[in-house]
Amino acid sequence: MIGSGDVKTVADIQRMKQHPDCDAVMIGRTAIANPWIFSGLDREQVSPEQVQKTVREHLAKSMKFYGDEDGQRLFRKYAVQYLLLRTLDRDSRKEILKQRPSGEFLEMLNQIYAVMAN
Repeated sequence: MIGSGDVKTVADIQRMKQHPDCDAVMIGRTAIANPWIFSGLDREQVSPEQVQKTVREHLAKSMKFYGDEDGQRLFRKYAVQYLLLRTLDRDSRKEILKQRPSGEFLEMLNQIYAVMAN
């Protein structure tokens, strides 16, 4: 049996694994905002530096695979999750995630990281 549903923390994984018939745990949407859960880390345990490193790697791989324009466009939806921008209002998210040259996008990410680190 594979346990699934509302797996948001490492404790949720452990709770499901306690069920005698649970052979594995499936993680869905949580992995978008916290890919580190597969390393046994809850999102609040991940440093801003690690977030920055992961975002840069993901963006670079996306741009390499899809090309600069499409790679950046497809990546923006993940940026909202990685950077936990869901708490911003709609207009702020739209401004941050609008299409822009890759250098401007990376500079904007650097500004967000500076705020996250403080």
